[in-house]
Amino acid sequence: MPHEAEQSAEPAIGADVTDLFNSLTGYARPQTYRSLLVAPYGIRRGIVARIEAEVAHAAAGRAAASPALAAGGPRAGGTITESGVKNNLSVAVQYLTHWLWGQGAVALYNLMEDAATAEIARAQLYQWRHHRASLDDGRTITQDLLDGWLDEVFHGLDLSGPDAHNARQLVRDSFTSEPLWDFVTIPAYRLACEAEAASKLK
Repeated sequence: MPHEAEQSAEPAIGADVTDLFNSLTGYARPQTYRSLLVAPYGIRRGIVARIEAEVAHAAAGRAAASPALAAGGPRAGGTITESGVKNNLSVAVQYLTHWLWGQGAVALYNLMEDAATAEIARAQLYQWRHHRASLDDGRTITQDLLDGWLDEVFHGLDLSGPDAHNARQLVRDSFTSEPLWDFVTIPAYRLACEAEAASKLK
């Protein structure tokens, strides 16, 4: 459980943490939470709702409701930038490569990232492509545009080997497949299991 949630003075978060604790210890059934996104209860729905809200804010020309989900960073004013999209592609590929190597927490761009970062990044990419969102320069985010940038980003990374190529394909599949995947780590786990089984046959 996040340390920040345990110490929050926000009433809704405090109530959610209490309900979650009671659920985990068997004193209550799983709840519908007010602020927390708790896996597996409602996390997909919650992430999609937040991303769709960001798309709506950007389409209306308003500032991002959640700075953490604003492509290009909190100062981007809710706009979707080329650098923000490429950052999502880069972070998703790098994190999934390390995940396939067996690492759960990965240092990327001076931050420690976990699977949630990759999930949000690839879900944003899916939403932008699916809704044909516009970049700040007027270009529409299309499959071809994302494919080209994914290739560009991948070739600029210091990654090699089958896991890196699998990660690249996972990222592409995650923003092209319909409907939106629940979790990118589910097919990633299958790949990891297949690789482990193949290594035992050698």
